[in-house]
Amino acid sequence: MSKEFSYVGKRMPFIAAEEKVTGKVKYTSDEYLKGAYFGKLLLSPHTHARIKSIDTSKARALPGVVSVVTFEDAPKIRINTSIQKWMHHHPSLDLEDMYIIGDKARFKGEILGAVAAIDEKTADEALNLIEVDYEVLPFVIDPLDAIKPDAPLIHEDHASNVSQEWDFPANRGDVDAVFAEADVVVSDHVRTSRQMVMPLEPLTCTAWFDAGGDLSVITSNQRPFTIRKQLAELFEMPEGSINIMCKYAGGFFGEGNWPIVPVTVLLAKKSGKMVRIEYPRETFVLETCSREVYDVEGKLAFSKEGKLLAGSIDLLVNSGAYFNRSNATTGPTMGAFQGQYRMPASKGRMKAVYTNTPMTGGSRGYGGPQATLILEHLFDLAAEKLGIDQIELRCMNMKRMGEYAIQLPFETETQEKVLRLAAEKFCYEEKKKRVKEDGALRRGMGMSSYMDVSGGQPGEMMDRHCVMNLEEDGTIVITQGHPDGGMNLLGTCTQIAAETLGMRFEDFRHVHGETKGALYDMGYGANSGTYVMGNLYHKGAAEMKEKILERAAALFECEAGELDIADSKIFVKSDPAKCMTVKEYAEKTVYNHSGASHYVTVRASFCPTENPAAVGTVFADVTVDTETGEIKVEKLLIVHDCGRAINPMGVEGQLQGAMTHGFGYAMFEDLAVDAKGTVRANNFNKYKIPTTLDMPELDVNIFEEEPPGSGPYGAKAAGMCGTVGLASAISNALYDATGVWLNEMPFTPERVLAALKSR
Repeated sequence: MSKEFSYVGKRMPFIAAEEKVTGKVKYTSDEYLKGAYFGKLLLSPHTHARIKSIDTSKARALPGVVSVVTFEDAPKIRINTSIQKWMHHHPSLDLEDMYIIGDKARFKGEILGAVAAIDEKTADEALNLIEVDYEVLPFVIDPLDAIKPDAPLIHEDHASNVSQEWDFPANRGDVDAVFAEADVVVSDHVRTSRQMVMPLEPLTCTAWFDAGGDLSVITSNQRPFTIRKQLAELFEMPEGSINIMCKYAGGFFGEGNWPIVPVTVLLAKKSGKMVRIEYPRETFVLETCSREVYDVEGKLAFSKEGKLLAGSIDLLVNSGAYFNRSNATTGPTMGAFQGQYRMPASKGRMKAVYTNTPMTGGSRGYGGPQATLILEHLFDLAAEKLGIDQIELRCMNMKRMGEYAIQLPFETETQEKVLRLAAEKFCYEEKKKRVKEDGALRRGMGMSSYMDVSGGQPGEMMDRHCVMNLEEDGTIVITQGHPDGGMNLLGTCTQIAAETLGMRFEDFRHVHGETKGALYDMGYGANSGTYVMGNLYHKGAAEMKEKILERAAALFECEAGELDIADSKIFVKSDPAKCMTVKEYAEKTVYNHSGASHYVTVRASFCPTENPAAVGTVFADVTVDTETGEIKVEKLLIVHDCGRAINPMGVEGQLQGAMTHGFGYAMFEDLAVDAKGTVRANNFNKYKIPTTLDMPELDVNIFEEEPPGSGPYGAKAAGMCGTVGLASAISNALYDATGVWLNEMPFTPERVLAALKSR
């Protein structure tokens, strides 16, 4: 039997790919269950207003209406739409400042009520019959205005619009003293954009209570057990009486779609009917989370030889009307700023601010793109001042194996290798010598080194659990509670399990997509898919193999150590001709007429204690027209160290998707909240996302020289990583081309012209 991998590292077809592209797969928005009543939301027309009274009597009297709910009907329990206080983030760090139906309007579009009716027309008519008497209040949109002493107060139980301030726990050294004595100090600032996650799948929720009082919910989500726990607390129900279902989700990017669920459940509870709510796109952008908007001040100190001595970062976070993830995302932001390079003295500070705008929150990259944007720009400024090549300056300051990335050490030493390989593939030295000016056109190149996580340890528990069962037909059925998010994680993990157990890939089946009957699963987040779930499958498959061989030993009349499994066959290692198929074994052990039958079942659990850093480098080549401000990104190149690529095709697809996400973030994506608090870019006609016609040439490269580590077969993260350094590389390329730093995102032609004019 060959020692070469049978499945790991192979380009394998994605699980359910054919079913998805042919439309056979049902996403949650495809679920139109018979008898479901239509739910509709009452949204505030005002940016900031106190509710003096709500009269719902006419709506309730309308024939066909089965439920009308307002703040008075909802649980008086404050929530945080991202808080998971029972498993990570200390409760004091995540503010619970929101009700499932608003007690007042804190942004234009706040949910102030809901109705359920027999059809959509009746539901719309009922909404129009609700009479609300508002006291319109002054509002504040910009976080810099919100922190002024005379700013209108958004939450009356806070002394100001500053909801929280905190220092990063990993701060160290006397930073101010180092800055005062350093040979070179560089600093700058940037305001990031309000990028919205725009999955094609409409966000829906269907909820109903059965005759016994058990609750069923169908909704697209990343963490079904989290939602189950939240609902149990809100509606005072046992977790076991709630089933959250989502077999296939249309995309996991951190949009925070939780608020749709409790409103739907409340309507179902009050009416005793099955209720379905579907967000129009215009509602989706209001009620889910955009990427958090940061005002970032960054500063680095260097010796004249180029040694990084100190760094500081200050974040002013525009949380929107509610706190949501403002603590959870800024921790990774500060970690990304301090974790990549040796920084003997460092400090990071965050100030989260309420504004009368829709909530912001974590999104793909989870604070990393913002930190990398300012950090890598400052390295370019320092290289310029020091007269040191920007690649050499980075390499001399990069952390090495065993040094702490943030709170856990690097498992491999690949940062410099990745950077130099990327420079070689990008023809960096040749491009340095080219002519930059061609009439009004300016050419520039930029780079960004980055790091990201492979899970949330130690700050976030990423535990996963599953059941593996050997069926009578010799197949393995794996049951777990999380949905399929589209990144072929089930396929990747099946490759790991097949490799470990010695079974054929096609001999695995999956039961997934609901919490009922499944073991607790923390869900998706923090690049944890392949690393955490892959380790779970690896561990479970190893236990399954051990159990099978222990019981097969009696059939072969030998010791278990003398047996092995390959190609779904159990054989004697010293004499492979002595063998039986796993199917034959399963039939013998289950349909056992000479004694008790046995199922081979494993309940596998994995909670990581490690969190290997995934590192990479992005290069960007741009052309700028100084007369029009038009930017053309000619090429983007990435070299990413994901440890070992279990399915290279999947890793490449994840990196391509992440780069597209980062490209839109840099170039044009923005919700465009105007001075009156109205979201202008509220649908696909107005909110532009990159298409294939917008994208430049993408050159995606996987680095696999040092795969060993704590991951399954050495695998580390990839999913979010292509987003982290993308905007930073483009920004640095624009600076190289024009000599001006665009300190506000996205990088539009108007901002290019304004920056050139100000210079």
